[in-house]
Amino acid sequence: MIVRMSIFQKRHNLTTQEFQSYWKDIHGPIAAKIPGLAQYEQNHVVNVIHLSSNLPQGSHSLDGICRLMFEDESAMQGVLKPEITKILQEDEAKFIEGLQTVVIRQNPVVPIVDELPLVKCISLIRRHRDLTFEAFEHEWDEIYAGYLKQIEGLKRYTQNYVTGRSIERKPATYEQMPIDCIDELYFEDIQSLEAAMTSDKWQKTMAQAETLIEMITSYIVNPHNVFKVQ
Repeated sequence: MIVRMSIFQKRHNLTTQEFQSYWKDIHGPIAAKIPGLAQYEQNHVVNVIHLSSNLPQGSHSLDGICRLMFEDESAMQGVLKPEITKILQEDEAKFIEGLQTVVIRQNPVVPIVDELPLVKCISLIRRHRDLTFEAFEHEWDEIYAGYLKQIEGLKRYTQNYVTGRSIERKPATYEQMPIDCIDELYFEDIQSLEAAMTSDKWQKTMAQAETLIEMITSYIVNPHNVFKVQ
């Protein structure tokens, strides 16, 4: 699968309810018509959450995070067609601003077991400046993930490594958009997440994270699956 994830804010003149309603009810059906699209997921930001007291939060103030999934590179070309881009941009201008997009490579550490509703947390991660991306990826996957998998209550965990970046659909450098990985954590409910965060295993996991990353910004989100090929 080829995956594109976008982060953005609501237009300043919209309330949160107006933004979420427009995204779900108006823009969602438009985006679902992208040629070659296999899955389209909206993640409506509920609030910011601090997973580690020792790691600084980034400056990303977000209202939405979306995921577009395609079977392969060829299928992904549908979203890049000028006529499709024009339709999307014209509608996006009505409800969002600050669009930033990444192409990612998924690593399902704890795969999905069923489709039960779960509490979802998304984290934007910047690696430590002394680490190469390759070294960070190895350590995050082989070491950090091993710690995290031991957390009680964790139902699903996906690492999404960034392989490409754009801002307002124009190519961006790492300096302009310093995100190395987007983590997705799922728990049964908010109580399970809160209990996990007070555990000794969580503290050990975050201590390991602090050796590998220098910034993490995390959000509790409400996912909405707009379109999925059955």
